[in-house]
Amino acid sequence: MGPSEHRDPSERERQDKAVHSNADDNTLKAVVFIKLKSQIVELRQQNGALAAERDDLQQQVTSLQQSCNEGMNQLSKTRLAARQQMAALQDEAQQLKMQLAEAHSSADDLKQQVDAARAEVHALLGAREASSQQLRGKLSQLQASFASKASECS
Repeated sequence: MGPSEHRDPSERERQDKAVHSNADDNTLKAVVFIKLKSQIVELRQQNGALAAERDDLQQQVTSLQQSCNEGMNQLSKTRLAARQQMAALQDEAQQLKMQLAEAHSSADDLKQQVDAARAEVHALLGAREASSQQLRGKLSQLQASFASKASECS
């Protein structure tokens, strides 16, 4: 008999248990391996979906950035046009203020000329009235003188 034949029955049971335990352990490892492999496949699918979603989001971000840049460019152009229009309006307002000041000055000059003309008309009317009175006085003298000569002649 060989050394393995002289073994103790409890030793043999231990070895059988170890073999069965080893087999159960290997079965458990195989089940865990299959589950892990399945999880890896699932995670790879999720990773692929997330990568596609990330790419889609990056495209959306790029599109939004481009739209934002275009909007900012348009805003800058609009602001520039508004500034130019504001400058033109301010220039026009300044010109209108100057024209208004000139119009006020001209109106003041014309008012002074009208006042001077009125004074001159009043003076002329006063002189005419005085001349009229002198002429009436002379006319009355001439009529009296004529009447007196006419009565001398008759």
